Amino acid sequence: MGLVDIIESSSDSATKKEVSDAVMEYAADKTPQGIRKELAQRGKPRRMLSRKIKIFSLEFLLFQLATGIGAAEQIRFNSNGKTPGYNSLRNLAYTLSGKPKKTATQAGKYFRRLAEENHMPLLTKEHRRYIARFDAGYVRRTDSKKLRKEIPLGRGVSINPRSNIYSPFLHEISRKLRRDRELKREFYRKMKDSSPISLAHILTGKRMNDYKSREYLRKLAA
Repeated sequence: MGLVDIIESSSDSATKKEVSDAVMEYAADKTPQGIRKELAQRGKPRRMLSRKIKIFSLEFLLFQLATGIGAAEQIRFNSNGKTPGYNSLRNLAYTLSGKPKKTATQAGKYFRRLAEENHMPLLTKEHRRYIARFDAGYVRRTDSKKLRKEIPLGRGVSINPRSNIYSPFLHEISRKLRRDRELKREFYRKMKDSSPISLAHILTGKRMNDYKSREYLRKLAA
């Protein structure tokens, strides 16, 4: 019996816990890719599966099992390593919600809403630990090359929540920088060889053109 069979054959009178436990037991030795393949239901109607998913509130559980995502920041447009991007997950969003998603952006909004409603952590454990130790002292002790590797400015990521390449991690870094002037100055000293636009953006939280970015950085360095 496969995953879809387990869900569809569950009696409507069963409890959410009973069905969830059965799903988790089945998925224990399965990969996210394998779970996605089973849920794809190509060429078969989704109506019964989506109905059962809704009855037992399995949307969030199946989303996690099918993607391996454990933090909202991992919900990204493009794939990152083994974590799939939502540009390839429209079919999964359709199955879980019971409603077709015409664009990848619609799928992404659905997944983000699902994460928020279920109180998924914003950041991974690794990034939460990094934010906790990120202060003026840490920046002062860390060489520029290592810091640029840890905080990838202007490399396909943005602190704009409306962007498809939005990074909650960089957003939190920017928030800390804006609240601590000493940290901001230390960060600028270590990262001053970065793109002026990208550097000014994370330091201020505002998008400026090249001239205004350079002018801001010049005043900061004075």
